[in-house]
Amino acid sequence: MAQATAALKGGPAQLGKLAGLVIELAAILLVIYYFQLESQGFFHVALLASAGFVVHYFLPFEHRLPFFLLLSLAAVAVIFGWQALWLIGIGLLLIGVCHLPLSLGTRIGVLTA
Repeated sequence: MAQATAALKGGPAQLGKLAGLVIELAAILLVIYYFQLESQGFFHVALLASAGFVVHYFLPFEHRLPFFLLLSLAAVAVIFGWQALWLIGIGLLLIGVCHLPLSLGTRIGVLTA
């Protein structure tokens, strides 16, 4: 409840703007679904992103970045299924190599190998 109250700091006008955006997002999702503009995977990611947008609006600032990370990982999982574990694992490995306490040349060599 405190989070919803914090979102109301901007007043009812801010909440009205959010409601307008949510209605527009719902209309876009309806058009994508009804006319089958893209694959089902695209629709599911668009639905996930739209719901994430609303949740993100009400989150306190310190929780927004971790939520965005989880939302992004969920979108990758929606598209790739269980194969997403490989993609995420390889990405984490590459990021880990970039943070090794080695010289730049050594890290570049490890990355290219």
